[in-house]
Amino acid sequence: MKLIVFVSMLLLASCGSNEKEKIAQLQAQKAKDDSIRTADIQRLKDAELFRSALRDSLTAYTTLLTQQQNALTRLRTAIYTANDEMDQIKEARSGRSSKEVRNQELKIQSLLVEQISLQASLEHCQVAINEIKSQLATARR
Repeated sequence: MKLIVFVSMLLLASCGSNEKEKIAQLQAQKAKDDSIRTADIQRLKDAELFRSALRDSLTAYTTLLTQQQNALTRLRTAIYTANDEMDQIKEARSGRSSKEVRNQELKIQSLLVEQISLQASLEHCQVAINEIKSQLATARR
């Protein structure tokens, strides 16, 4: 009889520790799952922030591109006007000094240099827009 009580006590004690171990394992697994879930949520938030920043950059570069295109149009008009003024100066040369011609040439050259710089800026802006669009397409996957 003592043997049966002793064996029963051993069985109960071993079942209790197994139950405690199971609970501990379940708690550890839950903590791990919660940690993974939290990391996944943070990763999704970070990805959305990145996409949002890309969209903001795309908007800014698109606005800049439009502004530069408008500036280029105005600049080309100024170059055309300066060339027209140069033709008028050369036609009425009798009353004009060579200093006037030289000043007009410098004005035209300055406008042409500005045009080259603006065109390079436009190209850079377009490259940036294309790169951002590519990154956005990749970020959506």
